[in-house]
Amino acid sequence: MSNDKLPVDKIKQLSEILKDQDLTEIEVEMGDLKIKVRKESSVVHATAPATIAPAVAASSSAPASPKAAPSADLFEVKSPMVGTFYASPSPDSPAFVKVGDKIKKGDALCIIEAMKLMNELPAEISGEVVEILASNADAISYGQVIMKIKKS
Repeated sequence: MSNDKLPVDKIKQLSEILKDQDLTEIEVEMGDLKIKVRKESSVVHATAPATIAPAVAASSSAPASPKAAPSADLFEVKSPMVGTFYASPSPDSPAFVKVGDKIKKGDALCIIEAMKLMNELPAEISGEVVEILASNADAISYGQVIMKIKKS
């Protein structure tokens, strides 16, 4: 299949999956064609690179675990995207936060790498970090709880 003729029906199917599963991005490789569909705001985009990228290893997702009802004074920090969790800005740097740290709204909590872009995740509230549920270099999914903060 050549890159100059995109399979429009496949793009439509991927767009529907994106919408039905409430995903922000989906990527599929078919032979030498790589299709990525990404939702930004309320618009769905489909792109095909001019050059074919090598296949990327599929990331495994953690098995679902039963959830306890969150406490009213605990805020769950959820991943805004699929990516890789990093606790520190570089391998030789200390973690942005540790359990027990007091944080202010806007403080950096971690980095999530997605599509080779490093996205710093800021705190949405002030409080104390009580639990960190992701380990350094873990693959994380959209909406996955990665930290819990006790509101102050």
